[in-house]
Amino acid sequence: MNMELTSKLEDCNSRNKKLENKLRQYEAEKLNQEELHGTQKIVLQDEIMSLRQELEQRMDDVEATDKKLDMVMLELVEANVIIDNFKAEICSRDDKISNMQKYTDDVKTSLKELMMDYI
Repeated sequence: MNMELTSKLEDCNSRNKKLENKLRQYEAEKLNQEELHGTQKIVLQDEIMSLRQELEQRMDDVEATDKKLDMVMLELVEANVIIDNFKAEICSRDDKISNMQKYTDDVKTSLKELMMDYI
């Protein structure tokens, strides 16, 4: 019976050592995983910070581009006003030229009539 108990005790001690070894192994793996997690967390935080900075820069670029677009659109409106004014002036001058042509034709006709009356 003593031998049986001794054998059982040795078995228990052996299993205990195996379990302790497994526990140490799991604890070491846990530490490795925690270190890996910590490293990954830092990498991801750095990436997030970098992406936020990039986003902020892009937003600034978009804002600057919007301002430039607004300025270009304003210049376009001003140019269209100038073009419309030129078109109106051209129409006015065309009307004046047409009136002058008619007047010139009338004067020629009158002059011809006067010359005919004189002869």
